[in-house]
Amino acid sequence: PEVIAALGKIAHGAASLEARTNATRALGVLRGRAALPDIIEALHSKDDKLMYEALIAIEKIADPAAAPRVTFLLRDLAEKIRVQALETTGLLRNKDAAPEVRNALEHARSVREKRAALEALAQIADPADRTLFNNNLQDKDDGVRAAAAEGLGRVRNFADTTAINQ
Repeated sequence: PEVIAALGKIAHGAASLEARTNATRALGVLRGRAALPDIIEALHSKDDKLMYEALIAIEKIADPAAAPRVTFLLRDLAEKIRVQALETTGLLRNKDAAPEVRNALEHARSVREKRAALEALAQIADPADRTLFNNNLQDKDDGVRAAAAEGLGRVRNFADTTAINQ
């Protein structure tokens, strides 16, 4: 606990961005839930590396209470941050962020971002997205098709069994 607290202080307020980034990474590796407020504070940094490490740390800690604090990053300017925020949102199954994830899917600037958004929606598994998953089963990208099939599987509508098997 003392190490987690010390790393949290470094992640929150060290003078060096590299020290903050390394401390945030260490908190993720250690699953330092007690330092989650410090990690969330790192999300508000202007440094992409620190924000990225904070998102991965939040994923590793896997506390659903942190999920709403990630949503604002779904509109970040950096694609790397947007994609990681989509993955984190999906892994934490943040149902409240589903409209933002749908918006990210609709306005995806790359296949990577589209795939991450569809995977996040698949993990959230909202039955309202069933049509969206069906529409993406014929996409030319394997990852997008796989995410769509996963979404249909998680929604668990037996009418989709044939489409998933194809």
